[in-house]
Amino acid sequence: MNIKLLKIRKFERYLFAGILTVLMFLSAQLTGHKEIIFPEILAILTGAWVAKRQPWNTNKFRIWILTTLSALIGVLLVKYLPLGIYYKVIFSFLFTALSLILFKTTFIPAIPAGIFPIFMNVKTLIYPLAVGIMVFAIVIGQYLLEKYHYRHKDKYLPQKINRKMMFKHWTKLSFIFSLVSIYPLFNGFLFWLSPPVVVTFAELSNPMSPNRNKLFKIWEIMTIGAVIGTIFRFGLNIYLDLPLVVSAIFACLFMFLVYNKTKVLYPPSSGALLMPMILKPQEVLWYPVEVALGLIILIFIAKYLFRFKLNH
Repeated sequence: MNIKLLKIRKFERYLFAGILTVLMFLSAQLTGHKEIIFPEILAILTGAWVAKRQPWNTNKFRIWILTTLSALIGVLLVKYLPLGIYYKVIFSFLFTALSLILFKTTFIPAIPAGIFPIFMNVKTLIYPLAVGIMVFAIVIGQYLLEKYHYRHKDKYLPQKINRKMMFKHWTKLSFIFSLVSIYPLFNGFLFWLSPPVVVTFAELSNPMSPNRNKLFKIWEIMTIGAVIGTIFRFGLNIYLDLPLVVSAIFACLFMFLVYNKTKVLYPPSSGALLMPMILKPQEVLWYPVEVALGLIILIFIAKYLFRFKLNH
C-alpha cells in the first residue's frame, strides 16, 4: 500500500470539496442571490467525496432526487402554507421521512434541504434549482472519483433496509421531534434545531449507528464546526467587511485541519460550519451556543428513547 499516494488522494478530495464550496459562495456573490448558498452542501461533499466510504446506504440518483425534492417542498411550504414556522418544519420533516421510507435509503442529509429554506424564509425557486444543480455536480464528481480510484466505490444495498421497520422508526422519531420542537420554535430559539442539529438527531436516533458509541466526540466536532464558522464570519465578513467567500475559505481550511487532526470526519459538522455564513449579524454570535445546547438535549433524547435495534 502506497501511504504517500493515499495521503495525496485524501488531500485532493479535500481540495475538490473546498473548490465546489467556494464556487457556491462565488455564484451567490456574483449573481446577488444569497439563496444559492446551502450550508449542507459541504456536509454532503464530506460524505460523498472526502470520506473513504459514504455513511449512507444510498445511490447517486437517490442523493440527487431526495435533496432536490426536499428543497422544493421547503420553499413551497414557505410560500403557500399559511401557518407558523413550527408547522412548516414538522411538515417538511414528515415529507422527508416519508421519502426516505419510499426510496428505501438512509440518506438523511435530505432533511436539512427542506428545513433550511423555512428557517431562512426562502421563497424563491432559485434555491431548489441551485440545490439540484450542486447536488448533481456532487454525484457526477463522486462517479469520477470512484472511476479514477480516488475513493472507494460505494454500493447501494436495498436488501439491508426493511420498509416496515423504517416506517415504525420514523413514525416514532417524527412524533418525538414534533414534541421537542415546540419550545424552541415557538420561543425563537431556532438554532437549537438548526438543520445540522436536526440531521444529527435523526442519525443518532438509529440504534445501529456507529456514532452512538462516540456521542461526546460528535457533540464536540459539531460545536467546533459552529465555533469556527462563527469566528470567521464575524471576524472577516462582519468586522473587517471582507467578502463572504473569504470567510468561507478560511472556515473550510480550518475545519479540514480539524478533521485531519481529530480523525473524526462527521459530515453534519460541515453544515454547522457554514450556517453562520448566511445568518443575520445579530444571530451569529449566539449561534454556536444554541447549537451546543440543542445538541445536548437531542443527543440525550436520541440515546435514551431509541435504545433498541430497528428489528425489535
